[in-house]
Amino acid sequence: MINQLSISYKCQSSIGNSLILDEMIKEVLITFFEETDALHASFYLLKNNMSEHIYSIGKKVNYEVDLLLEKSLENEIFLTKYNELLNLIFYI
Repeated sequence: MINQLSISYKCQSSIGNSLILDEMIKEVLITFFEETDALHASFYLLKNNMSEHIYSIGKKVNYEVDLLLEKSLENEIFLTKYNELLNLIFYI
């Protein structure tokens, strides 16, 4: 629990003074990526049931964002198996 709070605090602190959404998101995503030892992280903005890619970092992972969005509509956090070694965590 304390580790989760620490990651959350570091992500929020990484926003800095920028008022440009893309820059803020990039800093938060980089911090999250580094703090969680993730292999890949992406951020998409949802507008009118459409996903707009904002930023990705890490290893290239092929996935269909709209399919994940459709599967996760009932839950804020959705976990799915990507392959034998990796899982995808999708958070709305």
